[in-house]
Amino acid sequence: MDIDKILLQQLPKIAKKFDIKLVATNDVHYIKPEHAIPHNVLLQISNSRGESDYKTLRYGTDQIYFKSADEMSNLFSDFPDAIKNTLEIAEKINFQTEEGQKLFTRL
Repeated sequence: MDIDKILLQQLPKIAKKFDIKLVATNDVHYIKPEHAIPHNVLLQISNSRGESDYKTLRYGTDQIYFKSADEMSNLFSDFPDAIKNTLEIAEKINFQTEEGQKLFTRL
């Protein structure tokens, strides 16, 4: 997305200026890249405007999927400290669920 390109250019400068650690993040709407079209279909079903071209992705990209550690490292190769800082946060989190436990909210 265009805004992501601007942010990736400006945030490291802001972080350096204010001595703030960068972290690597990724907007996630689905698990695999091939889920982009089914996700788009679901969005259109819930859309009251009646758009019909399910292949025109609402977010303009199929890259809002859950990326692997290697993919994230490649995406942030110019910012290795962002990966290191993200791992530092992850190591501080203790999140456990029971097998079979549903993690969805009720509507």
